[in-house]
Amino acid sequence: MEETPLYDRAADLGPRGTELRHLLDEFAVEHRDEPLAAAAIPAIITLARWLREELKPAPSRLETLQPVLPNGPLCEYLRTVARRRLEEPGYPGEHYLAGGVLFQADGPNHFRPAEPIMRQLGEQMKPPAEIRVSRRQQYSSTMRAIRLASRLIHAARKRGIWLPPNLPNLYAIFISTAYALAYDAALFNALSPKAVVVLATPNAGPRALVTAARSAGIPSVYFPHAPVLMDKTFNDLPTDFAGLRGPAEFHYYKEVGASCDRIEVVGDPSIDSEEMPDHDPSLPPVLAPPIEADAVMRKVVETVEAGVGDSLLVCPHPEADLKKLQALIPSGWTIWSDRTYALLRRGPPVIMQFTSGVALEALMLGIPTIELRFPADRIITYPQIREPHVRIVSTPAELRAAIKQSYRDVKKPSARRQLRDWALRWSSPHGQEAARQGAALVLRAAEGPPPGAIWDAWSGRA
Repeated sequence: MEETPLYDRAADLGPRGTELRHLLDEFAVEHRDEPLAAAAIPAIITLARWLREELKPAPSRLETLQPVLPNGPLCEYLRTVARRRLEEPGYPGEHYLAGGVLFQADGPNHFRPAEPIMRQLGEQMKPPAEIRVSRRQQYSSTMRAIRLASRLIHAARKRGIWLPPNLPNLYAIFISTAYALAYDAALFNALSPKAVVVLATPNAGPRALVTAARSAGIPSVYFPHAPVLMDKTFNDLPTDFAGLRGPAEFHYYKEVGASCDRIEVVGDPSIDSEEMPDHDPSLPPVLAPPIEADAVMRKVVETVEAGVGDSLLVCPHPEADLKKLQALIPSGWTIWSDRTYALLRRGPPVIMQFTSGVALEALMLGIPTIELRFPADRIITYPQIREPHVRIVSTPAELRAAIKQSYRDVKKPSARRQLRDWALRWSSPHGQEAARQGAALVLRAAEGPPPGAIWDAWSGRA
């Protein structure tokens, strides 16, 4: 294991995104006693990360950023959209209850590691649909969110700092987060959970649940739905306890100075603890494309098409726009409709990807992995993705050479075992053993009051 301080590597946000991150740091400290700020601000920089292709120097968009008037048409529009969302039966559908513990799992990637732990705790169910936020609370939450968002816009305009485009979406982050805080409080009053569990830390919904739980005296636990990232902006631990995937992740958080006495290595319950599959020579290469901006997707497709050709299996991200993806890829490429891990278990010769946690699953099964990096000096997102364990390429010629070597390596048991050994540092144990350890951690956390955040990069108290 390298002793490089991985957390020193900042996210690839560009100059505009970096300015925004500094502004949000200051804003978080200034509003450290405001639960809405603690829950919403990390989601804004996460949005900036997804929009990094739009963060390059460009004509200023600040003239489009005007604070919303409390009784103006945009404010009414935002209230209407949020109210409709709240009126959907069972909103929000990402909450689950098992054994008196409240889980928030946003989508299939979060649900996969959560579900085995829930099974260990008891019967899984959704919160009753009749638990709602009152109209009065809706209005109060909207006004509070608009005031805080307007302060952020004012601070950005005053200093000439970029904010993500599409102003209603910026306000919507604050409004939806304020509603989440109100809804979580209603859940606590109705259900009295003994602990809460989240599967992500930058997202506004899980962040709101953790913030509301601490105010209510309920302990919180974090289990990762994906491998740890390089940048502490996106992987701090605002929960009271954490169950990590492997010893290398524990080493990471020890380096950043987290309170390791409340961190345990429980493993990954979302994958089976099986041995490497035999290589299937009938399978073509696999591509795990990004869900980034169209420009990134086109670059990935162009490079892979030039470096590989027409025979390819594409494994889209669960949140990918399949129509858009189908329109971008060559007609000879086939889209895999099941989970990527199911295909990897069949033993393809190589997988290519761009900034994805799929690499760790592939390495776990001894499958050669190639990371596409554009531009060539872009910071790699995950610390597991590094030479010589993963080949990093930027051009079709580099890709062709990496694929040829991968086809040779996949036939060598020793080379495949080296890949698996590297992955086991980051993720072990798996399956039922990991689920049992995760459930045991949740029950231990529920034995007392919340001791406080392990390591919160946004509170000003880290």
